Amino acid sequence: MSRTFTLELPMSANDFLAYAREKASQKGFRFNGESDRGHFDGFGVTGRYQIEGNMLVMFIDSKPPFIPWSAIEKKLKDFARSGP
Repeated sequence: MSRTFTLELPMSANDFLAYAREKASQKGFRFNGESDRGHFDGFGVTGRYQIEGNMLVMFIDSKPPFIPWSAIEKKLKDFARSGP
């Protein structure tokens, strides 16, 4: 089962993507894509992203069964708010 999360970006899309790539690599995730869409994976979580204006749409395609969706959502929201 997959889920979609929509988050407001705290900065420009390009700044957010640069920040996300840096943080993802520090945490052991792969984060690849362009300024409007891409994909990521790590630790059993795979997904895609799409940027529409100042909104980030995250599609989580798979996750380990022992990680609840609420934990995934919290991590995504915390990450999107943190910014540089």
